[in-house]
Amino acid sequence: IATQTTICAIATGSPASAAQNAAVIFPTVSSDTTGSYSNSTGKYTAPIGGRYLVNSTVNGTNVGQYNLYVNNSSTIVLGFANSSGQMTGSQIVSVLAGDTIHVGTSHASGTGANGTSSVSFLRVGN
Repeated sequence: IATQTTICAIATGSPASAAQNAAVIFPTVSSDTTGSYSNSTGKYTAPIGGRYLVNSTVNGTNVGQYNLYVNNSSTIVLGFANSSGQMTGSQIVSVLAGDTIHVGTSHASGTGANGTSSVSFLRVGN
């Protein structure tokens, strides 16, 4: 039986405001097994290709849609913020080694910080 290394990253904190389609930056890295999440850009760089489960909770200031972006292109809807600006969503995305993944909003006004938020990236398969 081959052993498999867990590849994951978890970041939390009150994100700075993000413009439309820009990365929501979660400032505090609480775990990152491969050093793949950048808390300066808000992007996760896949160390190896495969399927990644992305979970996120954003406490923002605007109602709107949040998406997952792969290499800066919106690929999948992550969730919708409610009337209080809160969004929780999970999706699986397939990427190649070196691809970047980030959470962003398609809301024209972007998002503002309004409390603790989080994002996690977990490789779940090939």
